[in-house]
Amino acid sequence: MKKLLILLAAALLSGCITKTAIHLPSPPYADIPGDYSLDDAKRDLCVVFEDGDITSGQALWDGFAVRAGRGQPCAVRLAWYYTLDESRVSLEYYAANKDNYPVMYIQDLSFDGKLFHLYWVEGGSEYTREYRYMKRFDGSMRQGALYSGYVRYVLLNDETVRSWEQIEAQMLSSVWLPETGRIEFSTVYLKYIP
Repeated sequence: MKKLLILLAAALLSGCITKTAIHLPSPPYADIPGDYSLDDAKRDLCVVFEDGDITSGQALWDGFAVRAGRGQPCAVRLAWYYTLDESRVSLEYYAANKDNYPVMYIQDLSFDGKLFHLYWVEGGSEYTREYRYMKRFDGSMRQGALYSGYVRYVLLNDETVRSWEQIEAQMLSSVWLPETGRIEFSTVYLKYIP
């Protein structure tokens, strides 16, 4: 009986996931009000990240990842919400930037069956990026870190990238070789593992 209930719950959940990850939530991006709040994003079924970690919309993300992995068109809206913790930054930085927080960035992510499209507006300018691949990277944190690991989905155009550490090393390097180029990427999902 227990197995049957688990299978039934999984079947129902996968049906919900598949249906809810097809279209972007309302309102249309152009109609998102300037005072759009964290609660609004959760109510509107966005995939919400607070200070970099997913806090709402996990089933929506899972549905998007499954459909995209199958090559099926799908879309999801991402809401990246950041606060400024006085205890984690210098006093100078906090004093200079405290009035800019909290801040939320909204991104629309869609997959047309071939390409991933990422769209957002920042500072009054529109941005669009296209990527061929979405890769999942699972990793461990350094000893003594607050979390033991992470799951990160990254959009890329370079299928040879094999790890988040490869991207991170490039970001931290002061050496850039024009013949190898920079790895173009966008992080679209992040979950920290306790």
